[in-house]
Amino acid sequence: MSLRGSVFPQAAKYALIVSILSAVLKVMDQQDWIVLTKFAGQINNAVFSGFTFTLGFVLVFRTNQCYNRFLQGASSACTMRSKMFEAASSLVAFSTMSKKERPEVDIFIHKVVRLFSLVHGTALEVICDAGHKEFPVLDIGGIPEKNLECLKRFRGQLRVDMVYQWIITLVTHAVDTGLVAVPPPILSRVFHELELSRVEFNQILQIINIPAPFPYAQAASVLLGVYSISTPIIMVVWSTHPAVAFIITFVCTVALWSIELIATEIENPFGQDVNDLPVFEFQEDMNASLLMLLDPAAREVMDLDPAANMNVSSLITLSRKFKSFSEVSQNISQDLSSTNDQFFDVDSSVENDDMQHGGAKSLEEKIQEKNERHMAIRVDVPEMEPNSLQAQLTALQGGMLPQQHKPHPVEARCDGNLNTVSCAARMCDANPDIASREDSKHDSEHEVDQWHRIHQVREAYDKALSRV
Repeated sequence: MSLRGSVFPQAAKYALIVSILSAVLKVMDQQDWIVLTKFAGQINNAVFSGFTFTLGFVLVFRTNQCYNRFLQGASSACTMRSKMFEAASSLVAFSTMSKKERPEVDIFIHKVVRLFSLVHGTALEVICDAGHKEFPVLDIGGIPEKNLECLKRFRGQLRVDMVYQWIITLVTHAVDTGLVAVPPPILSRVFHELELSRVEFNQILQIINIPAPFPYAQAASVLLGVYSISTPIIMVVWSTHPAVAFIITFVCTVALWSIELIATEIENPFGQDVNDLPVFEFQEDMNASLLMLLDPAAREVMDLDPAANMNVSSLITLSRKFKSFSEVSQNISQDLSSTNDQFFDVDSSVENDDMQHGGAKSLEEKIQEKNERHMAIRVDVPEMEPNSLQAQLTALQGGMLPQQHKPHPVEARCDGNLNTVSCAARMCDANPDIASREDSKHDSEHEVDQWHRIHQVREAYDKALSRV
C-alpha cells in the first residue's frame, strides 16, 4: 500500500497523541492518582453517542461537498482542453479547403497551434498555484516580442482574455481573406467550441475564487477538537485496561481525522499537492495533440484500401472476428509479403486433386469442392474469344449454374493473356435462413479467410472484364 498522497500518516499523528493521553489517564486512574471511574454512573452514553453521530454527519457532509468540487474541477479542466483542441482541429481541417498558396496556409496552421497552446497554458497558470513554475508553450519564441510584451502588461484572467481575442481575430481575418473558406454555419462551430471552453474556464475560476462555506469547515474543526479532548476521559471510564483505552481511542480518532483531512486535501483540486490534478500533464498532452495537427498526414483525406470489403452481408458475418489495430499493425508486413502466395498460388493443389480423381473436373465440381474446404481456387480456362469468356463469367455471376453451386460472389483474376483466370468463391444457398449465418457459432477461420480472398481479387476481376 502506497503512502504517497495518503492522509493516514497525518491522521495517525493526531490520533497517537490522543491515544497516548487516554492510556496515561487510565494508568493514573488505576494508581488512584486521579479519580475518574467514580463518575461512570454520571456519564450518559447516549449523550456521547449523539455527539459522535453529529460529528460524523458534519464531516461526511463536508467531505461530500469537497468531493463534488473536485469532480467539477476535473471535469471542467478536461472539457476545456477538449473544446480548445476541437476548435484548433476544425480550423486546421478547414484550412485544407483553402485556395491560397500552401506556404500561407502553413503559416496560418502554425499560428493556430501556437495560440491554442498559449491560451491553454495561460489558463492553467491562472487557475493553478504554480509558484515559480511555468507551463510549457509550443515554440513561444516564435511569437513576436511585441505580443509577449503585451501579455506582460496583464495579469490573471485578463491575460487569458487577450489570447482568446487574438484567436478570434486570427480566424476572422482568415475568413475575410478567404484563407478559411467554409460555409458560415460550419465555421460557427469553431466559435461555439471556443465559447464552451471559455465557460469551463470560468467554472474553474468559480471553484478557485469561491471556497467551500467556512461555517462547515469551522464546525467540523471545532467538533473534532472537542471529540479529541473528551474521548480520552470517556475511554478511562468505559475501559478496563490502558491498552484497551489506547486501541479504541486510536481507531476512532484516526477514522474521524482521516475524513476531515480528505476534505481538506480535495477541497481545491488545482495546486501542487500530490492529490491535486496533474495540470502540467494536461498541458503536455495538449501540446502533443497540437503537434499532431502539424503532421501532414493529419491533413490528408483517407483513402479506402482497394481490397476493402464492400459487401455489407459479409461485414455482418465477420463482425465477431474483426481484428484490432494492434494485431493488424504487428502482422501487416508479413501479410503484405505473403498475400500473393496465400490467395492465388494454388495451382499445384488443384492439379493434385485432379490427378487423384482420375482426370480434370468440371467448373462446377471444382467450385463445390473448394467451397467445402473454404479455399480459393484457380480454374484453367481454355483459349476462347472475348465474348465467350465474358459469357462464361456472366454465367458464374448471374446464376446460370445450378442453384446449389451458385457462388456468392465469384471473383476472377486475369494473368495478363486471359488464358488463366483465378476464381475465388464462397458458396452459400439461396435460402435466407442459410444466408444469414451471422448468429451461427460454427463459422470457421477458413471462412473468414475466404471472404478476405474474395475482396482481394475483386478489383482484378473488374480489370479482367474491362479488358474483355
